[in-house]
Amino acid sequence: MRISGFSRWAVSSCAAAAMLAACGRSQWVTVPGGNPQNFVDARGPAVATSESYKVLYSFKGSKDGHEPSGNLVDLNGTFYGTTGFGGDSICGGIAYRCGVAFSTTTVGGERIIFRFKPPGGIYPVGVIHVGNSLYGLTAGGGSGHCGGGPSGGCGTLFELTTSGQERTLYSFKGNSSSEDGQQPLAAPIYAGGRFYGTTFGGGAHSLGILFEIDKSGKERILHTFRGGDGDGASPQDGLIYNNGTLYGTTSAGGRNSCRQAFGNSCGTVFSVTPLGKYRVLYRFKGQRDGAAPVASLTYLSGELYGTTFFGGAVGSGCPAGCGTIFEVNPSSGKERVIYSFKGGADGYEPSSDLLLYRGMLYGTTPYGGTGNKGPCSVSGYGNCGTIYRVSPIGAKSILYDFQGPPKDGNRPFNQRLLEVSGTLYGTTGLGGSHCGPALGCGTIFELVL
Repeated sequence: MRISGFSRWAVSSCAAAAMLAACGRSQWVTVPGGNPQNFVDARGPAVATSESYKVLYSFKGSKDGHEPSGNLVDLNGTFYGTTGFGGDSICGGIAYRCGVAFSTTTVGGERIIFRFKPPGGIYPVGVIHVGNSLYGLTAGGGSGHCGGGPSGGCGTLFELTTSGQERTLYSFKGNSSSEDGQQPLAAPIYAGGRFYGTTFGGGAHSLGILFEIDKSGKERILHTFRGGDGDGASPQDGLIYNNGTLYGTTSAGGRNSCRQAFGNSCGTVFSVTPLGKYRVLYRFKGQRDGAAPVASLTYLSGELYGTTFFGGAVGSGCPAGCGTIFEVNPSSGKERVIYSFKGGADGYEPSSDLLLYRGMLYGTTPYGGTGNKGPCSVSGYGNCGTIYRVSPIGAKSILYDFQGPPKDGNRPFNQRLLEVSGTLYGTTGLGGSHCGPALGCGTIFELVL
């Protein structure tokens, strides 16, 4: 099963159709009647000013890269990241190049480190750093054979030096010739000398896997998702590690009686140990409860915090529910919605990981806000997105409303904000001063708190 209508990796654009067949939004989702969940509108005026917010770089597209994917990472004062598209080689059509890895600094500018191309990995989804090297995953490419996958490949785990030397550590094989995974959609994590992550597809049931890969390139499958009325399916996010246990979410699976029919399933929160002991902690029910988590979790004071793309209150622009911020206790499995987005100026359909900073959680929404309604409303999407802050008890405020091209970013999709010395750094998937007035190729921005 595939969740149509959105993707954590490239929810904005029909360019993602080359990889995820995810053009269009969620018109197909039907929501039963009923009163939306009550919520507290903690929105105040946007606090950012021209002095506290600025665009550091606008991607130019083509060889420069466009549609940044994954989080920015800080390595010795230089920020590194990837774009899902752009570069030299054409992948999947004349408009869809294979992606780049880049570096930037707090003063802006950009340096291309590596341009991805077949037969190696293509369409990178983010990097982490281990020591002085970068490691990341690509959604396509590699030596695996996945038929309809991007350029036939199943995705890769790669190592990349900051000087641009790249090496493929592992190529996923998919389920055409084995029970391996295919199409990872988020960067790995590193714990105990090994890399851990998820794939959206592949495995014995074609619903994704949890994997472990060591630095020699040896893979071990920790769990194969089976979906149905019990297990999760189709994870779109990465994992977190805390006290010997890995935690994550699946965007589908978990409960066949889900009230919002995303293939009759709304997603799960799960735990797994490095030895492969797997447990579903919570199965989403839909609507007020939240549905379709597509972002990684955040650990705070014994609780897991995350967001759902759908569910919660039904509001302006989001008939399937505008998304939620939730808390799950990893011991009891008890879930609590701490905030329910209402759409419109409040923002909606959050897809970014939450950043923990000084006891508060920071995130973005790709839609909503009070920004420019012109360029950001192409194809029916509403406004340009927001940056918000929320407390663990649900007091929320908007910090910034993106204004869209040509001067500002548009659609901060799935990236966790990066905090350095009280300043937030991040990227938008679209917007900026290049690639045409309607969409733009994406930006790097800063917001001083």
